[in-house]
Amino acid sequence: MEITIAGQTWMFLMAIALGAALGACYDVFRVIRIAVVHPPAIVMVQDIIYCFVCAVATFLYMISVDCGQIRMFVLIGEIIGWVLYYFTLGTLVIGISKHIIQGVKYILGLLYKIFCAPIFSILKKIK
Repeated sequence: MEITIAGQTWMFLMAIALGAALGACYDVFRVIRIAVVHPPAIVMVQDIIYCFVCAVATFLYMISVDCGQIRMFVLIGEIIGWVLYYFTLGTLVIGISKHIIQGVKYILGLLYKIFCAPIFSILKKIK
């Protein structure tokens, strides 16, 4: 099957978009890791899940766009898209997420001090 230069360019640009989408998927795991500390085994499982998602997404993309033919420029495009996302929007997303998570933890701590701590203190005195 012959493909034109315009078709290859389109496939490359869409591969960059796919790489950026996979970078956004990785940010989901990064935000979860920031919000809740996980043991190394759980982090490993998350990484395996992420690699599986990337492999399936790349496979489906190559099947749908180029009849399953492996083209190196598609893989390079995905890497470029992932790296561009990671160092631009990914940095912004993680920075904002850290502030939001800190704010939520602070509010939950205040609510605990206001509502739960007095109840636990009374229950200790009753014992």
